[in-house]
Amino acid sequence: MKCALSLVVCAGAACVSLAEPLEQAEAVHAQSATKIEAMRTDGSYVLGRTIYFDGTSGRSGCIEYAFDQLSGLDLCNFGDVFPQSGVIQNAVEDVIPVQSLNGFPISEFSIVAARPLCDSGAGTTSEVFQIIVGSWEFVDNFPNLDGSDGFPSGTPGLVTPMRMSDTDGDTFIDEFNGGLILTYADTDTDGDFVNDAMTSSGERVFFATGLETLGVSLPFGVDANLDGIPDGGIQVTMTRGDGGDRNGPLFGGFYPATNTRILFGATALDDPSGCLAANDAGQGASDGTLWAEGYSDCNGGPGWSDGSASGGTDDLFDPLVDLKDMFGAIPGYTSVGIAMRLCGQSFIGDSDCCDINQNYICDPGDFTAWIDAFNGSLPTCDVNQDGQCSPADFTAWVNAYNNSIAGTPFLCVF
Repeated sequence: MKCALSLVVCAGAACVSLAEPLEQAEAVHAQSATKIEAMRTDGSYVLGRTIYFDGTSGRSGCIEYAFDQLSGLDLCNFGDVFPQSGVIQNAVEDVIPVQSLNGFPISEFSIVAARPLCDSGAGTTSEVFQIIVGSWEFVDNFPNLDGSDGFPSGTPGLVTPMRMSDTDGDTFIDEFNGGLILTYADTDTDGDFVNDAMTSSGERVFFATGLETLGVSLPFGVDANLDGIPDGGIQVTMTRGDGGDRNGPLFGGFYPATNTRILFGATALDDPSGCLAANDAGQGASDGTLWAEGYSDCNGGPGWSDGSASGGTDDLFDPLVDLKDMFGAIPGYTSVGIAMRLCGQSFIGDSDCCDINQNYICDPGDFTAWIDAFNGSLPTCDVNQDGQCSPADFTAWVNAYNNSIAGTPFLCVF
């Protein structure tokens, strides 16, 4: 395979050519998704409700693509040849969603990653595997990536690409739109006493659908720096959870996942042949600014790291090892980024029956909204979906509210 920037792309690990097409790679749906409502200025999360999946969720495709660097490059005769990074647990990219989906809730998330175990997949080691997805309104897309444009630098030589300001003094970070904690390996379904998703060392597509009911928004497309480029971005963190002690190095509570490798892809804007666009792939945009860090729990040494003494994962990034415009790493592409796909829900279709005011959140405000819908004979009154607006819909709304709070929402078409 090609590895034009070997000192950067292959830092901490040899380049690896992936022979298996992504369409044939095993796809693993999340077992649960927990909403992150907010982030405090100390880096801790405020968690919302959790929804659970029954294991039958399929890769049905996006309702509408918001951003897509996951698409198999084999569509364009390049083959699924992604440069592999070394060990990455934490990556941030300046994602620009398709304009029509700015600010809409994330409905589906997919990412390509490899998870080689310390025991080479023999099954003697297993652990919870979680992916944290954070939506940020301001991610540093400045070419120098040196903190000079106002992004904080907490340690000499290190920067944080997400702007973490609290202008209203409420102890919550203003620019954090919310996020998701997706859990993948927490059960043993075949009785071998090993969490199933941890027994393979190959690359996988980790994904989750039906996320729109949690109401985590994509970046809104704000251009705070007035440079003509929206400043939003997505952070992806691979973890093995908090271990129950809340003393992990990341966000004050999470530990890095073992030996994780996030893979890379490209957007249609980076493909001069037009092949991705012709195949409805590579939606959204990015200028190729990708920050990354990580630590290998298998051999005790840093792969991608922040350059700190610990070599661990703490949201401080060394600007000298960013992935900026990896020219030549994939033929025909000027820059690549995280191989992930984001989908947005931009229309009122199947939605939480509780969500009468259509703000993608089920809360007591929907009760008032239902009263208004009943008095006005609006379509959103018909919670029991019998084609009529009647007092029976109030009972149906109460049931829908209770089920939504319990994490098993009823779906309605209003």
